[in-house]
Formats: sequence, C-alpha cells, structure tokens
Amino acid sequence: WLDGKLAAPKLIEFTQHDVFNYLLMSKIPGEMACSETQMQNPAPMIKALADGLKALWAVDTYGCPTENTLNITLAHARHNLENGLIDPKEIDEDRIYAHGFSGIEDLFAFLDRNRPDEDIVFSHNDYCLPNVFLENSVFSGLVDLGDAGIGDKWMDIALCVRSLEYNLVKLSKYSRSDYERYKSMLFDELGLAEDKDKIKYYILLDNFFYVYNRT
Repeated sequence: WLDGKLAAPKLIEFTQHDVFNYLLMSKIPGEMACSETQMQNPAPMIKALADGLKALWAVDTYGCPTENTLNITLAHARHNLENGLIDPKEIDEDRIYAHGFSGIEDLFAFLDRNRPDEDIVFSHNDYCLPNVFLENSVFSGLVDLGDAGIGDKWMDIALCVRSLEYNLVKLSKYSRSDYERYKSMLFDELGLAEDKDKIKYYILLDNFFYVYNRT
C-alpha cells in the first residue's frame, strides 16, 4: 500500500513454509539515525528525524488498511493487560512510578480516562532512531513499518523524543542540557510547540505493547 507514497522498503517476495513466514524486501540506503557517525554530530540527524516525520504525515491516508487510533490502541492494550501478555521485565517501571502510578493496572485506568484529542495522520507507530535512515546526513527512508497506519501524530513524536533521549543521554553520554537543546531543535524543525502531556501519555501507553514472545 505504501509503494510510491513513502521512502520505505519495497516488497520483493513473501512465502510461507511450515510454520514460518519469509519476507524479502529491498534495502533502504544509508545508516540508522542512531549510528555512531550520526551521534557524533547530532544536528543533521535532528533535521532528518523531522523530515521523516513530515514525510509520514504527508501520506494520504485514503484507503489505508490499518488503524492505530486510540480506540483501537487502548483496546489492544486492555487485551494485553487482561490476558497477561505484557512482559514485566520490559516495562518502564521507573517512569510509571515516577508519575505517581501504583502499577500497570493503575496506569491503564488513567490512560483510559484521560484520552487526549488526536491529530490524525499516517503514523509509523514505532518512530525511534533505529527505524530512521540517513544517507549523507539526509533522511533516506524508514523501516519497521509493519504496524504503521492511521493514528495520532503525537505517538510518533513521543516515541521519537524518548528514543532521542535514550540514544543521546544513556548510550552516547551527552548531558541533559545537550538533550534538551537537541529536542528543542527537533520541535523547531517541525514547527510545533512541545506538548509534554501528550508525550508523557504516549510514552506511558507504549508499556502495554512489551509482550512476551510466545513462539
């Protein structure tokens, strides 16, 4: 469905054999936004992250086969919670407790009661730095689009901000002030004011999709 609409891998071949599925796709040129080269000079990478978001949001959603609006996403989250599918080793307990929630059940009740207004676009649904590619420091494409679909643009922004913080501060040892400066640069490139409440909401919501691998 995305062919010709977005810089994304092209489907070459799909086949099934016994219990396994095999998918062959074309390669996106360049390197991940979190590569060592990009982390040494983050400014061009920040612009590329913004360009990738703009490219997603420019996709016409007419006929899109998947939807990730809050009604659907929260229903999936409830299913994962009620069926014990969430891996407790993967959830961000520190962030959950820091925001005053007693646990993941308490968090779900809050998210269900406090749904933000949605700004509907074509959304990646996992817009983190490893999924954004740059070639010669310019945005060249996106990978891991299996869960992309119609959704709120702030889901993309929130996960991008979280990934930017993780890669800059935890992995590359930049200071918090450096991170805040690059985050401000991202919002300047997007022409948006930072909405901290929506960012917090979607980062917390993502905890419900760390599910066990039961294969």
